[in-house]
Amino acid sequence: MGETVNLRFQRRESGTFAVQVKESWSGQMVTGNFIPPYTSKQLTSVQKKLNSLESTNQELREIGNRLFLSLCGEDGVHDTHPVSIEQSVRAMLRGVIQRTLHRRGTVALTFSFDSDCDEFIRYPWELLHNGDHFLLGAGIFTLTRALLRTDLPVGCELPVRLPLRVLYIGSSPTDCAPLEIERSFEALERGLASLTETNQVFLDRLEPPTFDQLVRYFTSYGGASLLDDNETVIPCYVVHFDGHGAYGRLCSEDTCYTLNEPEAKKCVECGRSLSRIKAQTYLCFCNDEGGKRYIDTQSLRELFLSSDVRLAVFSACETATITHEQMHRHRRAAVDAMLATALVTAQVPAVIAMPFSLQDDLSPTFVYHFYEALADGRTLEEGLTRARQALLPMQQKSWFIPVLYRHIAEGQEGPVALLMKRDAPQEHDLLEHLGPPFVFIGREQELRNLNALITAAKGEQVESTHLRVKLHPGTHHIALTGPAGIGKSALACEVGRRNRERFPGGVIGISLQGGKTFGEALDENSTIPAT
Repeated sequence: MGETVNLRFQRRESGTFAVQVKESWSGQMVTGNFIPPYTSKQLTSVQKKLNSLESTNQELREIGNRLFLSLCGEDGVHDTHPVSIEQSVRAMLRGVIQRTLHRRGTVALTFSFDSDCDEFIRYPWELLHNGDHFLLGAGIFTLTRALLRTDLPVGCELPVRLPLRVLYIGSSPTDCAPLEIERSFEALERGLASLTETNQVFLDRLEPPTFDQLVRYFTSYGGASLLDDNETVIPCYVVHFDGHGAYGRLCSEDTCYTLNEPEAKKCVECGRSLSRIKAQTYLCFCNDEGGKRYIDTQSLRELFLSSDVRLAVFSACETATITHEQMHRHRRAAVDAMLATALVTAQVPAVIAMPFSLQDDLSPTFVYHFYEALADGRTLEEGLTRARQALLPMQQKSWFIPVLYRHIAEGQEGPVALLMKRDAPQEHDLLEHLGPPFVFIGREQELRNLNALITAAKGEQVESTHLRVKLHPGTHHIALTGPAGIGKSALACEVGRRNRERFPGGVIGISLQGGKTFGEALDENSTIPAT
């Protein structure tokens, strides 16, 4: 990946909006006004038309150009401290595009939304058009939607080490429109073949594709019951769901079970009131008889929260859909009701989902090219770009539909790969002799507490913590105590790995097992380069 451009949407105290743009080529950052190009009702109308796949190519270009002009058309005009045209958002974006086209390089766009700018999450940014090109359709731009939440800890990191498991869930209930899940699974096998043939990736398939079976699977491969540090598992880091999805209100009448439109007041089938039922995303699993069983977003969020999943891909319609009505009532609740953002806020680092309906016959093409790119060590953003390029000649009205959401910390907005490069130098070599990184389930609270202790020991401000322990000034040692086998060593190693950037001199792991003295242990590590 070449350059990166980070765009952050913020709300001013005056109630107006700003967009802050920073590009990596020069390190320059400018801020301009952002005037939303659509009212909420207009945006809803645009979304409905995009969902029906009825838009012409000219209409898609007009939407994309309107979005592009909203980013760079009015910046600095009404600011108290206006910037010159040479420093404007318009000039910066146009400069990036021209430079990239001239150098045949690539640019990673990251759109970050502060918590009071959630309305802009549902814009079809993937259609950005500068008047000459669809930026993403040209294949030289990638786009990531990032949720910045200072009140939530950042989830497990990417990239991950091999080996790992990938779980495929192909759900085609007998009472729903049939899906070509066999072709999609074969495409997934071909895309990951270079890793599965060398036993670096283990491809599993959920059989039967029921929610109960998914619970059993997560318990077997990375469940909360893992307490023994010596127990080794190959964790499931990737889940791919291929099936039906929808955003709406599910009737609570047992004999009805109808999924209604999100704006519906009464069930279209039985007439029951839906006033107390909130609209949210549903995935359609199978029940024990092979029929449909809708699983709501909150149930899925709770399940994924206790898993090791680092990437969730939903090749299902409306899994990244959110409506104006829900956003207008309660913005935060609306974000939690959409599957893609709900999982990101549940600390799943990356989620790919579909805000609109996706034609089933396009799924195998998307699956093959996306996972082949990841197997080659490409970033998630590059993999998604390759998949979009493959979709262009097949159906120009659908190439923009897959979207990528990531849960990141400020300053870490750049593209990220799923897999750690096999030929890259190991960052944690000084800790490797203590054992490989462990899979942590249900230990995030302990890790957060230890991170806070280290922050306090270094004299840095601890933003928020529930710790009851207050460190004395000048603290240099932190000890973990407790019975054998509860995971003290694994926690200590993981804290060292997560905080390595705070210790520029290096982090060294020393084992005193076997009755060795501290001096003897140091002698054993005398080959470690001085730092």
